[in-house]
Amino acid sequence: MILNNIQFCKNDIAAHKPDAIVFIDFPGFNLKIASFAKQIGIPTFFYISPTVWAWKENRVKTIKATIDHMFVELPFVKKFYETRHNYYVDFVGHPLLDSIAQFKEKHTLESFKAANNLPDKKLIAVLPGSREYEIRENLKTMQSISEKYTDYQFVVAGMSRFPLDFYQKYITAKNLSVVFDQTYELLKKSDAAIVVSGSATLETAILNVPEIIVYQTSPITFYLGKLFVKLQNLGLPNLIMEHQIVPELLQADMTPKKLSEALDSILYDEKFRNDILDNYALLRERLGNEGAACRYVNAEIFEGLANVFLAKINHFFYFVWRKPRVIIRTVEPRDLFFGVFACVLFYFFNGFVAGAFSSKEIEKFPIANGFESSTILNHWLIWQHFVFEKSTAQCSALLARITMHCNIR
Repeated sequence: MILNNIQFCKNDIAAHKPDAIVFIDFPGFNLKIASFAKQIGIPTFFYISPTVWAWKENRVKTIKATIDHMFVELPFVKKFYETRHNYYVDFVGHPLLDSIAQFKEKHTLESFKAANNLPDKKLIAVLPGSREYEIRENLKTMQSISEKYTDYQFVVAGMSRFPLDFYQKYITAKNLSVVFDQTYELLKKSDAAIVVSGSATLETAILNVPEIIVYQTSPITFYLGKLFVKLQNLGLPNLIMEHQIVPELLQADMTPKKLSEALDSILYDEKFRNDILDNYALLRERLGNEGAACRYVNAEIFEGLANVFLAKINHFFYFVWRKPRVIIRTVEPRDLFFGVFACVLFYFFNGFVAGAFSSKEIEKFPIANGFESSTILNHWLIWQHFVFEKSTAQCSALLARITMHCNIR
């Protein structure tokens, strides 16, 4: 079936001959297609890097040979590629920031408890993983400390693809409940979370919930994994911050005693808890905060449009300078208008913009950095941004309208 799908994709690409292909995750499949696309001369781009920074580092050779440009969602992955493999990549922010920003709470704490038949206690979220073996291996220890915390209800973030009786097979604690398909809502209502290592640890951090990262599997699997995975930390928040900002209890360290000690620190040690929250703020900043990916794409599109527009102006001036008689017959009236418009902008705002804003202020405007400071377009963009306080997106829309009016293809 997989081989059939690969061949289907190759045939489809060969038939349609796209201008470029953007591959998203799924490296086992996508790198095979990328190799084929590269062979037939199609530019290749990859969004969300394979986890070569953790294991299968030899895949980097394939990536360098088949992917023209890589866009990564984690800052330490950019550092990995560029320092260890001399392969330039762009960090464009993590999509989780945007998806979580769009989440809207449906309940108050009280209505959430009522809707899910939970007792009137404070909540601790339990995220035991998304795979059957993770739930089986981790839930027993995760719930083992629950009866010590009589003021809290431990609540499992269940997924509806597993029936309730699946979870009940592993539940032994009295103060442990299950709610289905409400992970973000549960986390927002919880004072703390115990989370199996994976993307859920980053979601929990972005949602600003102090957490303990845990992971337990069979001893053979764990120690075989250690042979291939060369990481000091396993949890994404700790990897991103390059030091341990939340407790990690892995394999032999995941005991009821150590789990209880870590939870006590989160619940009752105010400084420890505040340090976690402070580091979460730094983590979100390091990831680019909400809208990072969109801002990057807007900047790239804007710069491309700006270069095209500048080329159009240069083309116009070439005819004015070299062939003044020909211009009447070859240049459309609207092109002539925008050429004159550019001259007027240059004359009036060249000195004004340069004098009004310091170089540091100009450098804050990301799109302007790609142009010479004396170009007409550069000054026009800065003028629009600072004088009229237009955002990058608004400037992009303005420039798009100009290029459309100039009949640029």
